[in-house]
Amino acid sequence: MPTALIFVGRVLTPVLVFLLTAGTAAWATSADHPYLVDVWLMEHGLPENIVNAIAQTPDGYLWCGTTHGLARFDGVHFTVFNGRTTPELGSSRIRQLFVDRRGTLWITVFEGGLIRMREGRFTRFNLPPREKTTARTIFWIADDEADGLWLMIEDGAVFHFNEGRFTMASDDWPSTERRVFRVYEDAQKRAWVATTTYLARLEGGKLLPPILQGKPWQYQVLCPSRSGGWWIMTAGRVRLWRDGALTADAGKWVRPERVVEYCLEDRRGQLWVASLGKGLFCYSTNAPEPRQITVKDGLGSDLVRALFEDSEGNLWAGTRPGGLNRIRPALFKTYGVKEGLSSDLVTAICEGADGEVWVGTDGEGVNLLKDNTVEQFGSEQGLDSRNVRALLMDRQRQLWEGSWGGGLYQFKTNGFVARHDIPGHDTPVASLFEDSKGRLWIGQRTLNKLVRLEGGVFTTIDLPNPAPAMDVIALAEDAAGTLWIGTDGSGLFSWNEHECRRFGRTDGLPSNTIRSLHAEPDGALWIGTVDGGLCRFKNGKFVTCNTHDGLLDDVINHIADDGHGFLWFSSFQGIFRVSKAELNAFADGARKRIACLAFGRSDGLPALECPGGFQPAGCRTHDGRLWFPTVKGLVVVNPENVPTNSVAPPVLVEQMLVDGEPLPDANPPPRSALRTPHSALLSVRPGPHRYEFQYTALNFTAPERVRFRYKLDGLDEDWVEADTQRAAKYNHLSPGNYRFQVTACNRSGVWNEAGAALAFRVLPYFWQTWWFVIGGSLFAAATLAGTAAYIGSRKLKRRLERVEMQLSVEKERARIAQDIHDGVGANLTEIAWLAEVAEQEAGDPAEVRTQAGKISNIARTTVQSFDEIVWAVLPQNDTLTSLVEYLGRRVDEMFDNTPTRCWFSAPRELPNIVVPAEVRHSFYLACKEALHNVNKHARATEVRVQVTLENTSLRADIEDNGCGFDPDRQTAKGNGLRNMRQRFQDLGGRFTLVSQPGAGTRISMSIPLARHHPA
Repeated sequence: MPTALIFVGRVLTPVLVFLLTAGTAAWATSADHPYLVDVWLMEHGLPENIVNAIAQTPDGYLWCGTTHGLARFDGVHFTVFNGRTTPELGSSRIRQLFVDRRGTLWITVFEGGLIRMREGRFTRFNLPPREKTTARTIFWIADDEADGLWLMIEDGAVFHFNEGRFTMASDDWPSTERRVFRVYEDAQKRAWVATTTYLARLEGGKLLPPILQGKPWQYQVLCPSRSGGWWIMTAGRVRLWRDGALTADAGKWVRPERVVEYCLEDRRGQLWVASLGKGLFCYSTNAPEPRQITVKDGLGSDLVRALFEDSEGNLWAGTRPGGLNRIRPALFKTYGVKEGLSSDLVTAICEGADGEVWVGTDGEGVNLLKDNTVEQFGSEQGLDSRNVRALLMDRQRQLWEGSWGGGLYQFKTNGFVARHDIPGHDTPVASLFEDSKGRLWIGQRTLNKLVRLEGGVFTTIDLPNPAPAMDVIALAEDAAGTLWIGTDGSGLFSWNEHECRRFGRTDGLPSNTIRSLHAEPDGALWIGTVDGGLCRFKNGKFVTCNTHDGLLDDVINHIADDGHGFLWFSSFQGIFRVSKAELNAFADGARKRIACLAFGRSDGLPALECPGGFQPAGCRTHDGRLWFPTVKGLVVVNPENVPTNSVAPPVLVEQMLVDGEPLPDANPPPRSALRTPHSALLSVRPGPHRYEFQYTALNFTAPERVRFRYKLDGLDEDWVEADTQRAAKYNHLSPGNYRFQVTACNRSGVWNEAGAALAFRVLPYFWQTWWFVIGGSLFAAATLAGTAAYIGSRKLKRRLERVEMQLSVEKERARIAQDIHDGVGANLTEIAWLAEVAEQEAGDPAEVRTQAGKISNIARTTVQSFDEIVWAVLPQNDTLTSLVEYLGRRVDEMFDNTPTRCWFSAPRELPNIVVPAEVRHSFYLACKEALHNVNKHARATEVRVQVTLENTSLRADIEDNGCGFDPDRQTAKGNGLRNMRQRFQDLGGRFTLVSQPGAGTRISMSIPLARHHPA
């Protein structure tokens, strides 16, 4: 077992990675090996900033024990378990975490007790009571050789725990100071007891004779070594003790405390010691003095309570109150103002004749970096313009500088001299290049010319550009000696002694703005563009690769060959590299996507943005290192030091949501930390739903660079490239069986081929089930014989319905014709007659006015008749509300300008009930006739009309205080009352009349609405 696991959590499995947007980053620098510190606090999801313990389970999750709960970390998100959500903990104050050989997570709390988390379930075990002591906090846990545990209590007592039983084990073990009494497991998985006076094997629960023994504190055991020995502190120095002798020396012991809380040896062979007040110390046999990392270097706190190394080699520190810290070597080293440069905004870079590095800045001149010292060159050294855009050391050991405002400069002795003999000497220079013949090419701005310096003489070459001006940004020479010229917006040009040709978007170039060019010996030309990605020109054909194909960014500012089979690129999204073999395979059509190894802040970049638009925007020095400018300093990387993470990230489906709610049994138990395998197929209720699958990949080196792909078997024909997204969504899945699969790769392109999967079934409605389909088929077959008869019957029924409808229409037409004939026709006849009378009496004005008044009254009556006919015919009036409202208006108009006072009342709100036209018309005419009789014969001073809705009947009560009459005698005289009563009987309603001479008249009329309203 790795020794790092022994001290701080023991079992190391694939670990999770840091998401840059979640944590903060800072430098811990030394002369040659800077360290980067990343910190996670409560604001990033940690339950508390005091981290007492760190461990990792076999599934890859990182666990943090804080004084406010247990946190599970996947590199992006924290999931918190505490005494409230997980009662088995008994407390939220976590003291220690340990993962045993079987992958079980063991948790202890300050209040005492041992909690096991296995297969997603928490189980608590309580220490047996002891006499004369209240000590119960387990502060240390170690494996034994028989799958048991050694437990160290705060008062020095040691218990052995196996299969749920506690056994006191240390009553007869000698120890001068119990609080530093600990049990360790070495690289061979053997148990040892270490105190301030001895180191002895523990076998079968018995102590063997010590292999190392001395006076108190003569030897302080720090931790086991991966080499099989032990790191100890003796005589004020850190030594490696192995095979009975002191071998390696890691330097002077600088820890002021005598008690060591945590130590571990990392996979590089370095010893890390946690300090309770002075941060971290790193001891190495290759360094004369230990390296110290404190809050000044970005550590969250100098009080370090826990250390842990994950399977990817990341070092984790739990601090108080500085949260969770990750410490690892920075891949990139930065030079900026802090290191002596004149500006952090670096532009052009080139290597000098003696291995020094010349660095241009935007506004602060040129810097010479040599032997970790910086010399600055500005106006006093001859640079009239300090806006540097190009630097070049030619084969004659001459340094050239191109500026944005001062043209071309040449370095001589201790300063720069302007070359005024260059054509357009005041024109900004954006690029410099020396070809295979030693000719210097100068790319300028705004001119359609390229300047060449050969034999001390400047000449110009015209470029066939359709625009009046252009900027030459990039220059390169291919294997055939052809010069390639990249411009800012005018495309790409090729030039040789015989011809000059222009290429643009119409020729296959993805963008006319070129930022970088790189020629390969096989004749291929790689072209970096703005917003067009990377393009290869070979054998007369352009092939483009962009972000849709896996590229990190579509802006390529610089291209460098590391000599190890990779091309490196700078962009606005950081620096990345791609295998040349992959790029060529993609360009040849043999691959669909490429895999980029992207570098960002977690690798030591001070900023992601790398500037471009000039040449050279980076360089490779003779020692193989690559140099790139950023907007926050110059960075350098040794490609040979780039680690390849061969650990495929563990992939888990964390949650399945249906309509935003977790699907039961598809997610971890409420208090669980791990998912358990499912033996039964998950079921989703019938109907259209929204599905969401939340998944993660546990990688701690660069979680922001983990890429996913997923597929839903049963729907997706091919894998869906999800990039860095950690959720997949689907809508409205048809009934059937499905299987969601997801895989992921780390930033090195190592894929977890097995991935994770979740099978489920979308249940059908009963009419979609197989038994319903079969039953329905049988039923259809059984009824097929009667279908013909049914169709015939149906045809006959429809024929009868059409006849009935035609009769109904004819009846309604007849009614309308009768209304027009009886009302409108009679009125028009009378109007014509009155007009003839008026014409005959034309000599008598009084008689003419009388006849004209009659005509006017009859005309108004006719208009009302037309209005009633139209109201009865229009379909939109077939409602109860329309009937009552229309009746109310007509009642008001009927008694307007009469001596009879009329009151009309009806319900404020009426149901939305359809009332056929015939019913409306008949009900309205009956009410109208009754009111007409009151107005004409009753001599009443008051009349009341009350419309009510009784259950499913519409009722109208009309009561006056007029002279009244004898109903029997009136019925004998005429047919009016008899017709009204018959009309209501035809509609299924009732008509009652109560009257006597001198006592007024009361009429009640009602019709059932349910009979006429369709259900």
